Amino acid sequence: MTKQGKELWFFIILIIVLQVLISFQGFDFCDEGFSLTFYQQFFNAPESVEYVFVYWLSGLVGGLWYEINPNGGILWFRILAILVNTSSFILGYKILKNFINTRLALVGLTMVLFANDFGFLVFYHNHLTTLLVLLSIYLLYRGILKKHKRIIFAAGFVVSVNYVTRIPNLTMTILVLAIPFAFILKMLSKSLSLKMVLQFVIGLLCGIGSIVLLLFAFGQLDIMESAIQSLFSLGRTSDSAHGILFLIKITLGNYKKVVVIIALLLLLFGLISYLKSLKISKLLSLLIDGFSILCLCILIYFGKIHFVYAFGIIGVLSVIINKNEEAIFRIIALLGLLMLVCLPLGSGGGMVSSGTMCIWLALPVGLHVMFNYGLTSASFVVLEKPISINLYSRALVKLGRFIVVIFLAIKAYNISQRAYFDHGARWQKKAIVNHRLATNIYTTEQRSSITNDVLEQLKLYVKPDDYLFAYDKIPMLHFLTETKPYLYNPWPWIFNGELFEQKLNKAETTIEKLPIIVQQKFETIYQLSEPFNDYLDEEREDSERFNASRTKAFNTFLEKHNYQIVWNNAYFNIYKSEKSE
Repeated sequence: MTKQGKELWFFIILIIVLQVLISFQGFDFCDEGFSLTFYQQFFNAPESVEYVFVYWLSGLVGGLWYEINPNGGILWFRILAILVNTSSFILGYKILKNFINTRLALVGLTMVLFANDFGFLVFYHNHLTTLLVLLSIYLLYRGILKKHKRIIFAAGFVVSVNYVTRIPNLTMTILVLAIPFAFILKMLSKSLSLKMVLQFVIGLLCGIGSIVLLLFAFGQLDIMESAIQSLFSLGRTSDSAHGILFLIKITLGNYKKVVVIIALLLLLFGLISYLKSLKISKLLSLLIDGFSILCLCILIYFGKIHFVYAFGIIGVLSVIINKNEEAIFRIIALLGLLMLVCLPLGSGGGMVSSGTMCIWLALPVGLHVMFNYGLTSASFVVLEKPISINLYSRALVKLGRFIVVIFLAIKAYNISQRAYFDHGARWQKKAIVNHRLATNIYTTEQRSSITNDVLEQLKLYVKPDDYLFAYDKIPMLHFLTETKPYLYNPWPWIFNGELFEQKLNKAETTIEKLPIIVQQKFETIYQLSEPFNDYLDEEREDSERFNASRTKAFNTFLEKHNYQIVWNNAYFNIYKSEKSE
């Protein structure tokens, strides 16, 4: 085995071990329950998870994984996440290995894998999106390099199949720009470029056709149509986290922060390079290093994903405009930039919620620039004018090392102190949820107690395959009770007031019996709050977590069907109507 092969296997084993170690802690009521309920009902009762069909391909993969081991529970899907994440790691390495130092590429990809401050979730659509985007990029890069139209067709096919992993993945159609860029760099003739673009488009159409045929074969075409209508309905409203105006506002706000950090990084790089080029004492050199470390700690800790974006953008743009780099590497850098900028579009939080799936190429390329561009002069072409610069090599390399060490240290600390939506040090998570689907999952005593109490009562009122109305941020209760969501969505909080009422009316007319209702009286997003008595108060001010019109529709439903509380504690109410199952 070659030295590069040994290093690759060392890192693969390392990242698998690290992922396994952090897979046992953390119990999330929200996102994980949302995805797990989708997989559980994908083949059993797909109409009950209609809204989640906007992530259809992840549902298909997750549903098949669920069928392999229905009792595997939360940990089973964290194992699937490890498999997909590790596959993305290997694919990212295969894209970069011929252009970036092996160890640098592997360190950069490790940084990407643990860029989240909480570790990772169960398998969900972002994991699959990452893998398929990297596969698309790999196929495009190989197709252009080998001038092979069939590989380009395959790239187009994978891009369009990825549309139904997550509808905003439509933006990845822009990856086709790699082909005209290859023509500009004189890697392809005009005729071949046009033929490749055509092959890519044919691949797109064939991929879309294949998805439609599969949906038809599964009898899920109508469900998908309704899911897309619901998504666009949310996009047209201003009070939704997926509304167009909200998404634009979030995107602009994120890039304002990125631009500021880019400016600060360039200023820091330039200042330190200049100071280190002077004849200075050893003490002053140490003081400069200390200043550098302090600045980078502040930028990385407080900048979070915005720092990674700034660093990645500097890296990929530097490669794209550097005429000394191989043309095919400049194309890969362009693809990394398109992944970085376009992939988060359409996500509720933009790069804050989805950014870590977009940095797989940009971050390692940024490291490549830090460790190599100062070693020799770099020549750039800006507005058709050649520009050559010399940077002080040891200063940039040292800054690069500082970035790697500080980044990994901060992430290691943050991950040790929290799991997703389950705050608190991991070694203090020793309590369990008493359910076979939560076996070997450890959480805090408080979270365990709250969950065990409501599960103990719910089993008196619902059984697997019953409908349950879980209001409004507790989808994990669906998964653990193996019940079908009454509102066609295990997480009704996603709906704005108008869509919530529409789905409620549809359920009333479509589903024969009224469901048991479990309603929370505390917040579950980010971290658990103390319970509060006015959870259903329609006079509360609208916010990210509260919607008055949605609450009013829920209260009206309770009154209309004469629902009565049959059990309650500080955290939950369970309601039953005479018409309930």
